[in-house]
Amino acid sequence: MITASRDRLAAAFVEIADTLVDRFDLKVYLRMLADRVTGLTAAAASGVLVANPRGEFGFAAGSDDVTVADLMRLQQHEGPCRDAFRTGRPAVNVSMEQAATRWPRFTAQAAAAGFRTMHAFPLRQRDQVIGALTIFNTTKNERLSDADRAVIQALAELATGALLRRDAVRRSEKMAGHWQQALDSRIVIEQAKGMIAQAHEVSIDEAFTIIRDRARRHRRRLTDVAHCIVTATEPDPESETLPRPPTAPTPDWVVDDGVLSDAPRLAAVQRVESALPGAAGSADAAAHLAARAVGAAMGVVSLVRAQGIRCAGLSGAPHELMVSRELPLTGSLCPLVASADRPLIIDDTAAHAEYAAFDAVVRYRVRAYLGVPLHDRRGRPLGAVAAIDTHARRWTDDDLSALLHLAEMLGPLPEGDLLTDHHVSAATVLDALGEPLISLDDDGRVSEWNSAAAQMFGWPADEAIGRPVQQLMLSAGQWARIHADAGDTGAGPVGLPWRQLITARHRAGHTFPVEVLVTALPTASGRRWAMVVLDGADRADADRLSARRSGFLHAVLDSLHTAVAACDADGRIVLFNRALRQVHGLPDDGAPVDVAALEPPLFRPDGAPLPLLQTPLMRALHGSSVRDTEVIVKSGDRPALTFTANAGPIRDPDGTLAGAVVALHDITAQRRADRFRTCELQVATALNSTDDVARAGPQIAQAVAQTLQWPYAELWLHDPVAGTLRAAGWWLSPDVAHGVGDLLRTEAVNGHGITGTVWATGQPLWVPDIADTANAPPGMPPALTDACAQAGLHTAVAVPLYNGTLIGVLTCIADHREYDQADIISGLSAVAGHIGRFVSRQHTDGLTTQLDRTRDDFIALVGHEMRTPLTSIAAGIQLLLTEDDLDPDVRQLLAVADRNTTALTGIVDALLDLAALDSGHTTMHPRPTDITALVRASLDAIAPAAHANHVTLDADLPDQAIIDADPQRLRQVIDNLLSNAVKYSPDGGTTTITLHSDADTTVLSVSDTGIGIPPQDRTALFRTFFRASNARHTAIPGNGLGLVTTRAIIEAHHGHVTATHNNPGTTITIRLPTTAVGSN
Repeated sequence: MITASRDRLAAAFVEIADTLVDRFDLKVYLRMLADRVTGLTAAAASGVLVANPRGEFGFAAGSDDVTVADLMRLQQHEGPCRDAFRTGRPAVNVSMEQAATRWPRFTAQAAAAGFRTMHAFPLRQRDQVIGALTIFNTTKNERLSDADRAVIQALAELATGALLRRDAVRRSEKMAGHWQQALDSRIVIEQAKGMIAQAHEVSIDEAFTIIRDRARRHRRRLTDVAHCIVTATEPDPESETLPRPPTAPTPDWVVDDGVLSDAPRLAAVQRVESALPGAAGSADAAAHLAARAVGAAMGVVSLVRAQGIRCAGLSGAPHELMVSRELPLTGSLCPLVASADRPLIIDDTAAHAEYAAFDAVVRYRVRAYLGVPLHDRRGRPLGAVAAIDTHARRWTDDDLSALLHLAEMLGPLPEGDLLTDHHVSAATVLDALGEPLISLDDDGRVSEWNSAAAQMFGWPADEAIGRPVQQLMLSAGQWARIHADAGDTGAGPVGLPWRQLITARHRAGHTFPVEVLVTALPTASGRRWAMVVLDGADRADADRLSARRSGFLHAVLDSLHTAVAACDADGRIVLFNRALRQVHGLPDDGAPVDVAALEPPLFRPDGAPLPLLQTPLMRALHGSSVRDTEVIVKSGDRPALTFTANAGPIRDPDGTLAGAVVALHDITAQRRADRFRTCELQVATALNSTDDVARAGPQIAQAVAQTLQWPYAELWLHDPVAGTLRAAGWWLSPDVAHGVGDLLRTEAVNGHGITGTVWATGQPLWVPDIADTANAPPGMPPALTDACAQAGLHTAVAVPLYNGTLIGVLTCIADHREYDQADIISGLSAVAGHIGRFVSRQHTDGLTTQLDRTRDDFIALVGHEMRTPLTSIAAGIQLLLTEDDLDPDVRQLLAVADRNTTALTGIVDALLDLAALDSGHTTMHPRPTDITALVRASLDAIAPAAHANHVTLDADLPDQAIIDADPQRLRQVIDNLLSNAVKYSPDGGTTTITLHSDADTTVLSVSDTGIGIPPQDRTALFRTFFRASNARHTAIPGNGLGLVTTRAIIEAHHGHVTATHNNPGTTITIRLPTTAVGSN
């Protein structure tokens, strides 16, 4: 598939490296990258998807292709590009058939555009995946070879590497080494690794040829271009070899005693040396291969100790060295390689004085040196494999690549038979393994079958080798599935093994569970397969136990009202409970869920969409702890739901991130209740600004509609004169056609339509979908139903307004289907009740005003129309009583008339006085007053009446008690209380007066032991003209104004009067402020 020439490939790499660094224009960079990939691979189209640290996606298509741009936009949610971004692994050779089940929407759109196969590669920056690259082909069987994949992956990695600061790359030789190793060691060698692993089947010379040709054919250009990038030089199309990093020594090319003396490293060296006596021949063969691979005079495989060097393998070395194989640290340049742990390239040692002290230069006349490090399993540098020449030479990039390939083939160094002959080593290792290990060709025929496999499946190796695996242990369907899945998921030298629990077959016919790990290995003769088989019984039992526990956990979580979801470390949803499925309107079938593909995304409280990587679950997956974050879920035509989210990462016991979990608590009802409280406040504000509810109608309708977040609301009020409902106010969202509003505001007819039905029944009405004729209330015009359907109006609700009788209707309509009927009707009824209470209060206020006016009129009547005649009558009676010759009977009648006239005048005066006090027309004149003196004077005045009634007066008074009060009014109060105490003790008794005063309060109490007040009369004691029933029955005179007047005077002084019952008798207690608060 790669058709680009060397020059085009080099130029593309340099351009990619320079573009973003020079211009920092992300959109231009992404489009340029897509264009270059399309051109270099001869693909139909390419696209790039990247995500910034905030989780917001950016994307571009080659040549700004609109169709591809739409596909890349869709891949923010599903598709191979998003999978590569999420997992960090390439998805190659993906056909439409394979994609259809995983990404249905993306596949349909890609197929419609004419694409038949796709490939996706992750884009990495440092240790993070920041995006992915997608390649589209129109040919169904267009598959990427291993070399193609390596080139494209290298292209992607170099492109994202350009995002790093170029000047730092240019200055750092270590960074140059990193680029070299990234290209050669990880990509170049890994591609050859699978084939080199089969080197035991060929001779050393043939292995050399394979390595050399492989490096030249698939890796030379990438290595050359990498050198161009890191040295900031442009490629020279005319030169055979492009520039590379300088080879002059730098201060870090020294023998580092700290590295070489490291105890774990030395222990590893010793363990490797212990295997050398029986492996010297293989080590020498490896040294010979190193020399032949680069055309050098000498090859060395060395192990570096703390104080010396062990030459494990030699080729072309002097006889004395071949015999001793021991060197001091200065006897070779290999300690420099082990100390720096990176390749050392020296074209001419004579050009560098730093190497003059090395015995290798002086004694063995080393002029050119090329060495790469050898490692153990833990990555510790144990030694080096090197090629040496006795004359100066320029080492090429092919030379370096070949040596790196050989080092990769030899390492990481094990602690056993490291350098034994390949054929012997392979057979020994296969049979030494405790687990079955099987090697297959691409058709499934067995080429290796170790003793553990023979024991597990009952087939000896001589019978198994050459047979199809389907005849030995697997069914044809199982092998086809392994072949397809393990091959298409990128497993192999650069990927992880494909792993699956399956049912295998013994030669005797019985079946049993096994776990297979399958790796695809590219070789010179085609793809081969390595299969490790593990006993699956424990795994199957564990899976069954895990399934039971998982089922129990799912049952518990499904029983919760809280919505819960969890994902694994790759972001795949592994738990999505029933409550959360209901939130998203998903069937309760347990089907896997891709959150990014869900139609209803999450929103912030302000209504802005929430990017995927900023959702609580994804934030938790990146290590954050999320608490009480408010999110909104919108699902199709369902009402929006509000949740508080709590999320956190899930970690293994060793602290490794295993996934994340989120719990969503539904607070929709709480937020709606909050909005209704706000609505009531807005309605109250609107009503308080006017004395007529009709004028506040538009504000009320708007407040209600915006509280519900519905597009329409209207307020109808009853007209008692016309006997109809009239629209007092309405509000219509600008998003709704006004023609619908005109139809909704047509005259309400009793018993017809939404408003008319509530008017007739007096009960709230809930219409689930006004656009559905089956749900429409009786009498609703069809034209209105059609208009609502076209405008997207659905649920309607209307509630009556009462103030004792029905006074109106509040009607609202939603632009979606609502389901919380009880909550919404309750909230709207509360608002309607507020309006009804306002109307009722207006009516009450009117009655109160009318009553006050009537009282004033009565006072005027009593004051002018009754008092004047009474005064004249009293004067005439007094005049007649002055006559001396009156008949005794006449005089007696006149005396009765005079007494009753005086009493009636007293009642009129008391009534006028009370009216003046209640209306505020009487002014108090507080001044410092000795209340003790007032009480003593009142006691002296009442003493004769008390004596006549056989009442004993008992006083507990201080010598003096000064308060701020009106003395005349306060004396009037004391006289009333003492008069009542004596008067309502007809059979004698005791009247006790107590007075206590401090800086704040003065308390006066008058207690008697008289007839008391019946329980049924006590609540009306301070009512005007009220007299207790026992007082009326005993014919004790009174007018029912004394206590009423007393309370009015005390309250005018900012005091308080109370009555308690002594059984028998009554106590009246007065509390007054010692210092006047104010005056009326």
